[in-house]
Amino acid sequence: MKLEKRYFSQKARPKDIIGYLETNYFKARQTHLNEDEHQYLIDTLLLIHERRKTLPSPMRELGLWEKETMWNSLAFNETMLFSVLDYPASISALSLYAVYKRIPMQSYQYEEEYDKTITPIVKMYEAGVFTDVYEVKNPKVMKGMGEKEYIFPNIEELKQIGLELMDEEAINMFYKRFGEYLRKEEFKMLAGGESSLFTWTKLNNKIRCFCKKIDRAREALEQYQKDGDIERFIANSGMVDLTSVQQKYVLETFVLEKARLGLPGVELATSGNWNETGKEDAIKQIAREITLNADLLY
Repeated sequence: MKLEKRYFSQKARPKDIIGYLETNYFKARQTHLNEDEHQYLIDTLLLIHERRKTLPSPMRELGLWEKETMWNSLAFNETMLFSVLDYPASISALSLYAVYKRIPMQSYQYEEEYDKTITPIVKMYEAGVFTDVYEVKNPKVMKGMGEKEYIFPNIEELKQIGLELMDEEAINMFYKRFGEYLRKEEFKMLAGGESSLFTWTKLNNKIRCFCKKIDRAREALEQYQKDGDIERFIANSGMVDLTSVQQKYVLETFVLEKARLGLPGVELATSGNWNETGKEDAIKQIAREITLNADLLY
């Protein structure tokens, strides 16, 4: 069986996942010379996404596969941490992380190797220099970003991300120290005591993605409150990156006077702040659902 088929198989083994990511990484490097490391890692995930669209998958029915802007954004977010590492550590870290995302029960055998590989990234966070290193290592991508600052959500909004094991003490500690001063131990608390740096990476990616998406949705809501243009809100908030079912539910929430909880088929994970308007709740739903879609890249 070809490597590609083994990768997309329900019975994919760790070596299939690692091998397929490395194959696509080298393909990305051969296709585009002299790019930043982050661009090669982004292209690695996008190449996998493109191939997956050609295979039978019930996920195609969700209407997500043609939303290229969303997939580019998610691939950017999922690979940003690893892009401050040099080759071969960069693709090694991404490949091992993909094993964790696809078959977490088999990733334990790679924990020691993964922890060793990304410990330099953790130290950059602890020293508060991650963004500075990223800018030096990935100048072309950084220029295209056009921004260095991220707007972070408040404590209540963090509960939207789907981290069910968060308790109030952990959330408060996280909120105080979020950003480049975040300590690994605080991530462990958020993950309910899990010590693996796989968990550290997952939480980092989810939180960064959610922060960016809710900031975009909030800006769109502010514009809507000025002009009342719902079509513009749908286009600018990121709502177009959701499935038709999700969009329908968001719009139903949007027109409510007060917020409600949850999306259809999704365990309740919203803040339960009944002082919020439906519009405020709707933008959280948009950010949360896009964040969860990142898992589909693998």
